[in-house]
Amino acid sequence: MAVVAFGPGDSWFVESPSQWKWGTLPAPCLGFFHSTAPSKVDHVHNLVLGANGSFMMTWRGKDGSSYQCNSGLPPDLAAWLDKKDASGRLARNVTNIRLAIGPDNASFFVTDGIDYYWSNLPVGLNNAIKSLLRPGGGFTSAPRLVALGVQGNYMMITAGHGGSWSVAAYPELDTFLDEQRIKHSHTPGMFSNVATVALDAFDVRNFVLTYYDGGHYGWIPDELDDLVWPVLRTLPKSAPGRASATVVTTTTTTAAAPGRPPAQHHNSSTFSNVLKLANVALKANANIVGGGSGGGGVDIGGGGLDFSGVTDAFTSTLQSQTWGSVSDVAANWIIQ
Repeated sequence: MAVVAFGPGDSWFVESPSQWKWGTLPAPCLGFFHSTAPSKVDHVHNLVLGANGSFMMTWRGKDGSSYQCNSGLPPDLAAWLDKKDASGRLARNVTNIRLAIGPDNASFFVTDGIDYYWSNLPVGLNNAIKSLLRPGGGFTSAPRLVALGVQGNYMMITAGHGGSWSVAAYPELDTFLDEQRIKHSHTPGMFSNVATVALDAFDVRNFVLTYYDGGHYGWIPDELDDLVWPVLRTLPKSAPGRASATVVTTTTTTAAAPGRPPAQHHNSSTFSNVLKLANVALKANANIVGGGSGGGGVDIGGGGLDFSGVTDAFTSTLQSQTWGSVSDVAANWIIQ
C-alpha cells in the first residue's frame, strides 16, 4: 500500500512497501525516522501534513510495535486520536487510522475502521455521508477513503466501492472521473481497485491515485517527477477490493503554474480494470465552494459494516463543532 502526503512548501512524503522519499518534514516527525530507539520508523501506516507545521503520523517501529504521533492539530481531533481506554492504552486501532484534513485545518474526517469522527465538511460530502447512514445507526456502506482539498473539493470512496466527488480545482481528475463514470455506468464497484487518494491542497491541481494492482495515476509538480514516480513504480500488485487504504490530504492554496503538461499516468492497467462505476442511482451531491463545476455519485448500497454507534443526530452534532483557532499541542507519541 502506498502513502502519499503533500505539505506546504517543499514538504512531501511518499512510501511504497519497499522504499520511501520525502522533502522537508516537521522536526518531531523527522526525528522518528532518524531515531536510534526501538520506535524508529520501519513502515508508515499513515502520514498527514497540515497547516503551520501540524502533522499526524502512524507507523510501525523497528520493534514491531505501532505508534501514533500528532502535533498542531485541532484540539478535538487530537483528543480523539489520543483517547485512552480504562487501562491507559490508546483506544484507537493505530494501524487503521486514516485522517483527512481540510484547508487551514478547519475541517477533518478521521476513522480507525471502527469509530468515525468528522467536523465542518463540505456540504456535498456531508450530504453524501448522511445518505449512507441507517436510520437506527451505522452505515449501509461505510466511507473507506476520504480526501479533502481546496475550495471545498473532496473525494470519498465507500466500502462498497462507490463514491462521491467534487474536484473542479483538480481539472485533470475531474475530467477523468466524469469520463469514466459515463463509460462504466453499468458496472458495479467503480472504485474497487483504488487503494489510496491524495489531493494536494497546498498546490492546486496536484493529486495522486494508487491502485491495488500496482498502478498509479496523477499530476504532481514537475520538480517531483523524478522523486515520487520512481517510488510508486515499485508498488506490488495485490488483489483489488480490499477494505482499507491510506488517505492523505493537505491544506491551503497556492496558484498552479500555467501550461503544465498532461497528467502523468504511469504503470497502470487499463481503466476498465481500475475504476468501475457503482450500479446505483447517482445523486448530484457534489457541491463546490468557490465556483466551478464537478460531478459525483453516492454509493447507497454495497454492504459495508454496521457501526451502530453512528447516528444521524451524532452526525449533526459533529457538523456543528467549530473552533476559533488551531492551538499547538505538544507532540506526543503513543504505542499500541
